[in-house]
Amino acid sequence: MKKLVSRISKELENANYCGVYEPELSRYWPNNGNARENEFASFAELHGLVLRLLQARVLRNFR
Repeated sequence: MKKLVSRISKELENANYCGVYEPELSRYWPNNGNARENEFASFAELHGLVLRLLQARVLRNFR
């Protein structure tokens, strides 16, 4: 998970958002339904990020 936080933080240095696609997300959070969305939200909050879902189950933007 540290790698994901590092990647998001690095990208946010030069952009207003960081898109994370399903293949990368599934490495950290296997698809287990609705509980997974709560885990994304908790992750974002823990790291001071704002989470936005675009194109259901395809892309999560962190800001």
